[in-house]
Amino acid sequence: MINRYRFIFLTIIFFILIILTFCYSAAAFENLSSCMEQASYEYHVPYWIIYSVGKIESNLNPYALNIDGKSYFPPSFDDSLSIMAENRGKSIDIGIMQINNYWFARLHYPLYYGLFPCFNIVLGAWIISRKIKRYGLNWYGVSAYHSTDVPLNAEYSEKLYGELGKIR
Repeated sequence: MINRYRFIFLTIIFFILIILTFCYSAAAFENLSSCMEQASYEYHVPYWIIYSVGKIESNLNPYALNIDGKSYFPPSFDDSLSIMAENRGKSIDIGIMQINNYWFARLHYPLYYGLFPCFNIVLGAWIISRKIKRYGLNWYGVSAYHSTDVPLNAEYSEKLYGELGKIR
């Protein structure tokens, strides 16, 4: 019975993310700020946190990949797809928010969805919101997006603090 409810929940989340993604015009896809504003509103994650995580993770590069700790910055969607295909079975972080392939498998999304900027930002904000709900709206809670390991979390918190400081 629980699996049925989980499936229904994941299906609803999937359709919400798809609708949010396709509701934007072609111009809005290029406007990351509007995607971040929508994700902030939808998941109650402060805009500047979403922006800062995107800057830290990929410097807002929609085609950025990290495969088993090695960063790639392909120039196009197709190049990113090719690199992902060559590294199937490895740990892959995808797109602006560097979302790990774990989440795509868990939510039953194809990996290439992560290369769509708005989809990536919305999914990243959803993950951040889950971490904040679990650990609180504090440095540890937000940095749990990266890691719950205390030393790694603290290191990420410092990066996040530094990025937020640049914005102000």
